[in-house]
Amino acid sequence: MDLLYLSDHQTRLRPQTGTPCELSWEQFAGWLAEPVWGSDKTEAGGYSPAKYKDDTRHLNKLVHIGALVFDIDVGGEVDRVAKAMEDYSCVVHETFSSTEAYRRCRLLVEIEQPIDGFIYTAVHKKFRQTLVSRHVHADEHATDASRLSYFPVRRKDSGYQFAVTKGKQLDARTMGREVAYVVGKHVDITNAGTTRPHATATKQYIESAIASARFNIEQANEGSRHATLLKESLSLSRPELGLSLEQVEDALFDTALLRMGTHRTHEIRAAIQSGFAKMRQRS
Repeated sequence: MDLLYLSDHQTRLRPQTGTPCELSWEQFAGWLAEPVWGSDKTEAGGYSPAKYKDDTRHLNKLVHIGALVFDIDVGGEVDRVAKAMEDYSCVVHETFSSTEAYRRCRLLVEIEQPIDGFIYTAVHKKFRQTLVSRHVHADEHATDASRLSYFPVRRKDSGYQFAVTKGKQLDARTMGREVAYVVGKHVDITNAGTTRPHATATKQYIESAIASARFNIEQANEGSRHATLLKESLSLSRPELGLSLEQVEDALFDTALLRMGTHRTHEIRAAIQSGFAKMRQRS
């Protein structure tokens, strides 16, 4: 698997450029098995189990990632979490902020094949439901595919809990294909058509059109994402759907942002607005 390592010094720089590594899952687990004993969580540096362009840790630079990463801040007893996840290939280790009274851990789930950032977001969200069903509650805000995880550091007067499970690898690509099209803000289409006299589409048809548009944006290659976003904005702005500009933005913005990057936020909004305006002119 690919891994980007950043020293304590490198984690403080912007941009964060690190050292790329290739190692097996077993080597990765062995690396995490022995903590550094210190007084600050940054002392041993950090890592991302992923490959990046220019070795720079940023979502826009992410090529692919080889593990799902979850922070368990409530009920984070390593043995308990490992027991719940024993049918998957996982590493579970105690984090710096964990105490005897409030145990916290990090859960890393091995996946069969690396996935990109868009698929990661969809799979991470879906797999959290699996965790909840097993009474493992992950931090819902720690979901960024390019997120930095600190190498285990523990205070000298504390212990260290660590576990490896030997179950199956997660088939993230299949799961991603099943759920990726739903990534994005929920679109309230209750009032679709109230301001558009030619709206005739059913709710089911509108939901299907939104899912199709999101999927097409997710599948577009890097050179055609802007054109695809404009095309899908035009498509969702058709009079028969009766969607407002706000509803079209809600349908497309999150998906486009994940694929195109936060540095293109203005471009994304402009493309959606342009597609909506052009369709209004046609109709």
